[in-house]
Amino acid sequence: MTTPPAEWALRIAAVLVGTVITVTSEVIAAFLTPFRIGAQLIPISWAIVVIGVVLGVAITRYGSGVAGATAIPAVAFFLVLWPLSSRTSEGDVVVPGTWVGYGVLLLGLMAIVGTVAVTMSVSRPRRSLG
Repeated sequence: MTTPPAEWALRIAAVLVGTVITVTSEVIAAFLTPFRIGAQLIPISWAIVVIGVVLGVAITRYGSGVAGATAIPAVAFFLVLWPLSSRTSEGDVVVPGTWVGYGVLLLGLMAIVGTVAVTMSVSRPRRSLG
């Protein structure tokens, strides 16, 4: 049985939407890492990165129907976060080496690994051929 072109387009769109959600939430979380109220750091970026990663990877998995497609937002997460956590030649860094910055990196990684593991272990119901 072949898959119609419209279904392939929807699967590709699901992967793109999931990847965009993951990367967008990651960039927002990175820029909110130094968020403060008064002198106190507030880790609001932790919730943003976890919710965005879980949502993006889940949309990719269940929208595409392919468990291996979850690697695309996971790789995009690392390809975007790596330069954001590295210093430029001028000394600027988006994700600083504070406890909130390390939390964004660690919680983002844990959210990706956990969501990929859960979505790959849960099978998608098969369509009937009738």
